[in-house]
Amino acid sequence: MDINQHTINDEKANGTWFDFYEDEDVKFKIASTESSAYKKAIAKLSRKINPSKLRKNPTLMQQVTAAAMADAILIDFKGVTDKGKALKNTLENRKKLMEIPAIRDFIGEQSTDLANFETGGEAEDTASLKSDAGVAS
Repeated sequence: MDINQHTINDEKANGTWFDFYEDEDVKFKIASTESSAYKKAIAKLSRKINPSKLRKNPTLMQQVTAAAMADAILIDFKGVTDKGKALKNTLENRKKLMEIPAIRDFIGEQSTDLANFETGGEAEDTASLKSDAGVAS
C-alpha cells in the first residue's frame, strides 16, 4: 500500500457529484467532512450552544449537524423537485433537504466515506478503465 493513495484530493473534497442511490436523474454535489468549510461550519454552529446541552440532547446535535451539512456539505443538487417544480439551490432549500432522513443519511454516508475523496481513487479508476478497454461484454 502506498500511503499517497489515501491522501485527500482537495478538489474532490470540496464537492463531488453522486447519483442518489440508483436514480441517475437525481444528483447531489457533496463535500467531504474533511473539508475546511464543513469544519468551520460545525465549529461556528456548535459555539453558539452549551457543549453539555449538545451531549445530552441527540436531537439538538442532529439539528446542528444537519445545518452544518446544509451549509458546507451539500454543495449543489440536480433533479430535485417540490410538488413538481424544480428546487433551486439555496441554503433554505438545502436545509429542507437535510430534514429528509433518506437524503440526510445518503449525504452523510457519502461525505464521511473518505474513499470518495482520496487521490488514490483516481489512479485506480484510470487503471481500471485502461484494463477494461476493448473487452467485449
